[in-house]
Amino acid sequence: MDYTKSLLHCLKLAVKFELHNLQDTIINVRIDNQFYTNLCTQFSNIPDCKELSDALIEFRDNIRDSQNISTSNKKKIFLISHPGVLTSVGGATKIFFDMGKTLTEADYEVTLLCWSDLDKKANEFYADYNVHFLNLHRFYHNLNFEQAINRYIKSKKPDLMIFFFPDVFLKASLSEENNNISKILMFHSRPDWYFHNWTNTQIEQIISLYKNTYTQVLLPSYVNLLPDFIDKSTVRAIANPVQQDIRRNNYDEHKKIIFLTRHDQCKGLEFLLMSYKIIANKHPSWKLDIYGQFFSPEYEKTIRDMISDLKLTKNVFLKGVTKD
Repeated sequence: MDYTKSLLHCLKLAVKFELHNLQDTIINVRIDNQFYTNLCTQFSNIPDCKELSDALIEFRDNIRDSQNISTSNKKKIFLISHPGVLTSVGGATKIFFDMGKTLTEADYEVTLLCWSDLDKKANEFYADYNVHFLNLHRFYHNLNFEQAINRYIKSKKPDLMIFFFPDVFLKASLSEENNNISKILMFHSRPDWYFHNWTNTQIEQIISLYKNTYTQVLLPSYVNLLPDFIDKSTVRAIANPVQQDIRRNNYDEHKKIIFLTRHDQCKGLEFLLMSYKIIANKHPSWKLDIYGQFFSPEYEKTIRDMISDLKLTKNVFLKGVTKD
């Protein structure tokens, strides 16, 4: 008896069903109809059901996300980023959600993807964005990122994939079939900074994967900082969009500088403080408000100590995270 075909046939006949607690060796399927429940319980006792498990996962891929399946001819785009998009608030995370929103409003079928074992469905700071966001770990809870992203790509067949960081592209380790899909690789800072601590093995791996791929950098001067394996004719310099409220200020009245960023060492807060010390010496009434999220308590302490050592405690203020 072909257990896979028989079970899938029964599943398709069920009016309502839910695939629950899917594992490689034990399959527990809950279905409204008691007959199918009993049948699936019998199948779950099969000692070696790897083939059945794979078939069920593939079947689930086609129906579990049915509310997001489009019957139109819209081009499908995947935006793929690291787990930080679930918890961080600014910088590349904002670009990630803004791009998803803009492309969705431009009538593309867009899915924002990450893989995180945090029990979170979406980033609360962008809850009001009308975008389709999926934490692949919640969708494939027994698969790692490489397995999950390749399975999802194979099942959905996007027209374009946009990888937000080189390390995410590397960790995806796309199958040959999936790697034939057009891709864009984004760099949100100096390109050479991303590769400075990569091993030769990692470099060789990304070289083998870099096919059917265009690259985006922030500035024209960054093109020459890209590694040699990237064809410079496939590179485009596109700055991140920034909405600006342009108005003329009375600088005698508004004596404040605002700096917004994610706070880690690559952002150079030390240089900002040393530069601002020169301004504070000449214009002691001016203030500097620094907004953003520290990812390291040690780095936060370094910055706070530096503010104190430079005698800027009355001029520089760490404001934390803001939604405004």
